[in-house]
Amino acid sequence: MPLLAALDVIWVEDDFIKPPGPKMVVCIAPEPGFFFRINTPRYPVAVSLLKADNPFLHHDSYLECNGPLEFDDYVIQSYLDRHGGKPFGRVATRVVPAIWAAVSGSARISPHDKELIRIGLSIS
Repeated sequence: MPLLAALDVIWVEDDFIKPPGPKMVVCIAPEPGFFFRINTPRYPVAVSLLKADNPFLHHDSYLECNGPLEFDDYVIQSYLDRHGGKPFGRVATRVVPAIWAAVSGSARISPHDKELIRIGLSIS
């Protein structure tokens, strides 16, 4: 059973940003552990996340949909253990169509990963 549901948000230590540090990520496919990063600047494949719809945000942001990041259960469980077993927040479900449009149109995401994301976001 996955530790998080689709659209749950947690903080992780992200070594792939400059400088490395904590970053919010959104679970997009719980079973394989796929996440997208929340960021301030708009990247080529991104979905707008408005603070008004997502009160856990400090300001309007973007969900980077360039390709899934993978985190194993240890990273997720460590976050949950430090935060009472709860995610930091949850992205508004109304952005799911925009996320799927970005994913399905991306040449950077494999057909196999697209299918896992489709299933994770419960898109029929």
